[in-house]
Amino acid sequence: INTVSTPRGGQFRITLPDGSAVWLNSSSLIRFPTGFEAAERRVEIEGEVFFEVKKDATRPFRVVFGGNEVEVLGTSFNIAHYSDEAVSRTTLVEGAVSFRGGGKVSVLKPGQEASVTESGVVSIADVDVEEAIAWKNGLFFFPDADVGSVLRQVSRWYDVEVVYEGTFSKKQLRGKVPRSEALSELMNMLHYAGLRYR
Repeated sequence: INTVSTPRGGQFRITLPDGSAVWLNSSSLIRFPTGFEAAERRVEIEGEVFFEVKKDATRPFRVVFGGNEVEVLGTSFNIAHYSDEAVSRTTLVEGAVSFRGGGKVSVLKPGQEASVTESGVVSIADVDVEEAIAWKNGLFFFPDADVGSVLRQVSRWYDVEVVYEGTFSKKQLRGKVPRSEALSELMNMLHYAGLRYR
């Protein structure tokens, strides 16, 4: 079994033994065999991973994360499963996937996202795919994001520990920021949005 992991602030692209392409966001991990079995292609992940799965009708591709499973034959999708986030999300870009979680099986269509809470509650919704894969395209994308969510992304990408003081503002943050921006620049932007920090 191979294990590839990205550090905070890192982002890697790898090719699996079957030719499928995989992008790992910061603080993410994938485990996969050196060669897939004849019956299936199975990988395990933590963190956030984008897949472009090579089509193979004879061997389904399965992604296992946090007690959930996504099965595909050939498609593009994103999975976000960080241990410090309350919700795991599977977002379908193109093709079709079967999502197993919370004791249910759901088939997603392009532009749909399956969200599963820590307690196993699953919901399916139409989403903005651009938001889900913004990280792969070098962007932070905050469409009405809460302060805690934004700072967890900042912590992972810039490899900093964030300590919260006081209570969170209910304010929702909105915008796109290149991940190439220096931490000081991003924090200045957040300061203009009303976040005080040191």
